[in-house]
Amino acid sequence: MELVESHVKRVLSLDIAYLLGELKGVCTRLDELSSRSDDEARLESIVLKAYRAHLLEDLESLVSFSAGAPEAKAEEQLKEALAT
Repeated sequence: MELVESHVKRVLSLDIAYLLGELKGVCTRLDELSSRSDDEARLESIVLKAYRAHLLEDLESLVSFSAGAPEAKAEEQLKEALAT
């Protein structure tokens, strides 16, 4: 049983790290687009904001699952994870 728990924690850690990396890339691109005002930039910004919301939902779910905690605690952990 301990081996399974260890594997699950490892997979969760990898997934969380992946999502944080994706979020960083999306936020970087959104910052780049903020200086532009053309239609293409606005469209890309809309798509990236939707993708960012999806990534945040996935991240919140993973953090909540990994902590086995209620959503309030999961939100706290999510904020801590994003701060690092």
